[in-house]
Amino acid sequence: MNQFQKVFDAQQAYFASGVTRSYAWRVEQLDRMGRMIKENEAALQKAMAHDFKTASQEYIFETEASFLETEYQKSQLQGWMAPQETARYCFCSGLRSPRSRPATPVFSSSPSNSARLQRG
Repeated sequence: MNQFQKVFDAQQAYFASGVTRSYAWRVEQLDRMGRMIKENEAALQKAMAHDFKTASQEYIFETEASFLETEYQKSQLQGWMAPQETARYCFCSGLRSPRSRPATPVFSSSPSNSARLQRG
């Protein structure tokens, strides 16, 4: 047996169980991320200014947009975590079966944030 098979099987079983992190845990993580951005805002802006050599509006926007993204995600989190019926394809039998699965939001701090925030 492959040395990683036990770990893989355990992770696969855990994933199949549908267990997810709690709402409170996710909010805490977003709060901590927002606090980290605000506490280190000057250092982050200085690093971006040094690395990217762009106008000050750019790196100020990136830190502000990242912080506001954490706030937006908190405001939407309960809706995103609500179970949804999704079709699950079973590779073994080729059958589809309905499955209730909560969506998992992902925070991304990248230049693509600006385009998404401007559309809102």
